[in-house]
Amino acid sequence: MYSNIKNVSIFTFINTIFSIATFGIVTAFLLFINIDKEKHLNEIKHRYKLLANTFLNDLQTSPSSQHLNYLYQKFKVKEITQFDKKLTIINNAKPIYTEDSEFGRIRVLKVYHKIYIYVQSFGYNILLLDIAPKPYSIFVAIILFSVMILLMFTLYILLKRKIKPLANLNKALDGFSHGEFDKKIEIVSDDEIGKISKSFNSANEYINSLINSKNLFMRNMMHELKTPLAKATILTEYIEDKNKKETMKKALNNMNILITQLANIEKLSSHKYQLKYEKVKLFTIVTNSSQNLFLDESNIEYIDKNMSLNVDITLFSTALQNLIDNAIKYSDDNIATIISNQDEIIVSSNSPKLTKELDYYTDAFSQEKKNDKGFGLGLYIVNTILNYHGFNLKYRYKDNRSEFIIKILSQKK
Repeated sequence: MYSNIKNVSIFTFINTIFSIATFGIVTAFLLFINIDKEKHLNEIKHRYKLLANTFLNDLQTSPSSQHLNYLYQKFKVKEITQFDKKLTIINNAKPIYTEDSEFGRIRVLKVYHKIYIYVQSFGYNILLLDIAPKPYSIFVAIILFSVMILLMFTLYILLKRKIKPLANLNKALDGFSHGEFDKKIEIVSDDEIGKISKSFNSANEYINSLINSKNLFMRNMMHELKTPLAKATILTEYIEDKNKKETMKKALNNMNILITQLANIEKLSSHKYQLKYEKVKLFTIVTNSSQNLFLDESNIEYIDKNMSLNVDITLFSTALQNLIDNAIKYSDDNIATIISNQDEIIVSSNSPKLTKELDYYTDAFSQEKKNDKGFGLGLYIVNTILNYHGFNLKYRYKDNRSEFIIKILSQKK
């Protein structure tokens, strides 16, 4: 139960608490009314019982008119003397209390809102009007109930207003996690929430400055690298040795591809790149990747040529190209095998088992050895691209082969 409460939002929790409290107040009010009514009825019965016993006892002694008037004043009652009126009242009244004794009978009657006491004893036949009745009134209870409800409602409104900045803070944090780095929170108070909001704005400004510095550095670095690459590509045309020329072209092309990949990854990490989903056959992506890597058909074994994917072709080609390049680069026979179905794509090769967990290699600039081939960016780029597609990257070593598995968890339609 405690774990369920922890997962409930603060706003829902407050609404629930105040709903329960309001229900409790209403229930307590209704219970109080019932108890108070019962108490009032018992008090009335006690008064009329006392009145009845007094009159029945005193009527035994044939009291004088003065004594009867004294009793009338004491109990605040008035005798009804007109016979017709007495008869009408007795015939139409609703009995609410009756008591018989050896000295006579007393009945309490109700006609509309008036209470009458009818006493019969030793030849006396007296009908008395209660001129000081105490009808039950819930006015005080309603006032008390209204004050409590108003107080509850006021506390609820004040509390909601007090924590309202939390909703804005949550919205800003959610936007921040999705790349909306330009959002700021309006500071409306100097309490704990206001201090958190102020800290968020400060952190946001600092992170923005770091991101802008990084982006500026990346753009300048790529620009500076592109210029010498372009010059080197032109100069390779003057190399007479065909093998050396092809080797140089391949090296320069790989460098150019790496720079482009880094540019795309930089856009992804700063949430400035929107994936463009297209339906494409996996075989087409494999073919393009092999051409970019200057590979022969003998370098790739592709078992299923009919599988289609709905992906960003440019980025997914980059991811698959890096997996194929790694598979061939570290294999003993320069062959990468690709097996696919609707749930996964496996790129395997006859290569040694990784000495560390996969998480180590998906960090930028992580290499098996310091003097290893490449820059240690391949699996970092692959993992980043797959995550943005909603896919996962797994690794296993099976039958003396390293297998990198793309788990296709979901696809955009």
